[in-house]
Amino acid sequence: MELADALAGRLGGWGAVSPLQAAAVRRAAELVCIAEASRAKHLQGDFSIALDDIVRLDAAADRALRRLGLRPDAPKPHVPLREQLAAEAAARGGRNA
Repeated sequence: MELADALAGRLGGWGAVSPLQAAAVRRAAELVCIAEASRAKHLQGDFSIALDDIVRLDAAADRALRRLGLRPDAPKPHVPLREQLAAEAAARGGRNA
């Protein structure tokens, strides 16, 4: 399972996780796959899967990832332009461009 391998890799690899964590990794990967497959089916016109069910599946997958300490890529914190420019100037040694 490629996704499970990727998730385990973010936790240090299969050798670094306990058997319980390994089960949680596989469960999280399965939930993500089920949510994505359900969404894809719905988008292809299979309306036997309700949108409410897709939302619940997405939420369950997100909770499983968070329990592992894995968050979806969070947006970078906003850094004011003044601080960005000051950091760049400091990196250049304070000299102008």
